[in-house]
Amino acid sequence: MVFNVSSKQESFLKQVDNVCKILRPYAEECYLQEKFNDRIIPEFAKVGMLGCPISRRYGVGYDILTYILALERIGREGSSMRTFLTLVVVVLAVQLLYNPNKSYLLVKD
Repeated sequence: MVFNVSSKQESFLKQVDNVCKILRPYAEECYLQEKFNDRIIPEFAKVGMLGCPISRRYGVGYDILTYILALERIGREGSSMRTFLTLVVVVLAVQLLYNPNKSYLLVKD
């Protein structure tokens, strides 16, 4: 399928791609050593992936298409990284749903 994305969305997706390329060698090392990849959260937080589909009030505020395209790209590196990031976003979204007045830092300024 062909999706029309804005230049802002394209820029975000390129940033996600760059993070994937940076993390790939370390992700393989972690997999072989059966240890947690502790670079996933800091690297993806830098580009806003953790708050991608979450309202601008708490996150980046991209639409669901941008989020899905980003997950598709991340999935090329392996299902574990994509699944982990999906769960992080779901947990954050549930926290915001049940605790909307709490302050959450998903994106660093």
